[in-house]
Amino acid sequence: MPVDELLYDAAVALIESRLPSADWATAAALRMDDGSIIVGIGLDNFNSGAGLCAEVGPIAQAYTEGRRVTDSICVNRSRDRDHDLVLAPCGLCQERLALWGPDVEVGVADGEEPRGWSSRRLKELNPYYWATTFFDDGHWPTTAEHAD
Repeated sequence: MPVDELLYDAAVALIESRLPSADWATAAALRMDDGSIIVGIGLDNFNSGAGLCAEVGPIAQAYTEGRRVTDSICVNRSRDRDHDLVLAPCGLCQERLALWGPDVEVGVADGEEPRGWSSRRLKELNPYYWATTFFDDGHWPTTAEHAD
């Protein structure tokens, strides 16, 4: 299922409820294969090395509970802009989401779309995923193969 307004709205609602007056905030929403949504907020810290991106919490929760992630979106709010931005997952979060395979849908900034973002599969963001090299048939490792 492509990333949709429901996921976007869940991330925005978390920012509004958790950090309503923040000058800058990021939240993520991940959909599980049963349709449920797990949200997370970016953890900022004076020591930037201790910060965590918004996707880390929901990804860890899904993995801990043995659930399958199908879609993910990350939304950034900054008071100096007139709209929120959808951020494609960084390389680390692409790697984390890869646990659930190349067809995980993620939100990406897209100036071609009227809403300013669209949905893409991980394999579109990373067509030369490094871990496929370890398999003769070039498949993306399964969740179990990642853990081996």
